[in-house]
Amino acid sequence: GAILFEILAGESLHPPGMAALAGTLAAPSASPAARRPERAIAPELDALCTAALAADPDARPSARALAEGLQRYLDGDRDLEQRRRLVDDHLAAARRARDAGQRSEAIQRAGRALALDPEAGEAADLVAALIVRPPDKLPDEVERELAAADRTLDQLRARRGALAYAMIWVLVPLSPLLHIASWTALGALFAAASAMSLLSLYNARTGRVPLWLALAGHLAVVVAFSRIAGPFVLTPLLACGMAIAVGSHRAVADRPWIAIAWLVTAIALPVALELAGVLGSTWRFTPDGLVSSGTIFDGRSTSDAIGVLLGTLALAVVVGRFALSLTRARRRAQRTAHVQAWHLGQLLPRRALPDEPRAH
Repeated sequence: GAILFEILAGESLHPPGMAALAGTLAAPSASPAARRPERAIAPELDALCTAALAADPDARPSARALAEGLQRYLDGDRDLEQRRRLVDDHLAAARRARDAGQRSEAIQRAGRALALDPEAGEAADLVAALIVRPPDKLPDEVERELAAADRTLDQLRARRGALAYAMIWVLVPLSPLLHIASWTALGALFAAASAMSLLSLYNARTGRVPLWLALAGHLAVVVAFSRIAGPFVLTPLLACGMAIAVGSHRAVADRPWIAIAWLVTAIALPVALELAGVLGSTWRFTPDGLVSSGTIFDGRSTSDAIGVLLGTLALAVVVGRFALSLTRARRRAQRTAHVQAWHLGQLLPRRALPDEPRAH
């Protein structure tokens, strides 16, 4: 016990100048961990040493029991050294795989290192960096999963678009109360909106409608709608609402110029067609300012104004609802990402938990 004490504490059991018998009588039992706490002595070795130094010979372990206790500690220590070598090997392989762009291999190697030593800070940092930070080029399987998710979202938006375009039919019950000046223009609006409703419904079921066809259909609806109240105010509002839908398309997300170019075209085209004489003029400048009115209603009664008001309210509700749905979806995605990142952080401990024994 005295020899083990000196090995663990780094100093003699008995103070210099004091005889062994006097030292033993002065301190019948001694703990090397209590004498030298800064050395972080293993608890099991400290307990063996303290027991071997017991004043009562019957309380001391036998030589065999002391040897077996020491051997159990040494076996565990050798196992720890072996695990440390494995951790170093896996970390080195993870760094090489990361530098070579083999992200999956790097995550697997760093994860194995962390499983062998949960307190390995470098392994935890490497796993966190590889998981949280997106790669410059996504793996093919991830690309396929993202494409499938985008198709699902596009189909959901297409269903909402089909319902929005179908709302044009709310004007049918009001038609007897309205004074229609141009049935041709009204028919064109109903035809364009109905065609886009059917096209959106088909896209929601199959996802096979090409982007250019959807953009052309949206543009036709905008031009037809400009016949109701002219190309100013309401028509740009409709175009902005459609631009939100266009910008959320997966094919436009990486090429935002498409949405911007479409929006500029949608706002300018009705004005250009009127200036070119292709469509009848719906606006003019007067001493009192800009006067804009559609060609569908003749405006002889307040029922026409009520019809336009109801149509405007329906349009505002549809655009606002679509914008809010995108905001809610984005917020849910952000919350999900943050919660997942927090969960991953809990899987990468930086220190042992309070109730866990320390490895020695």
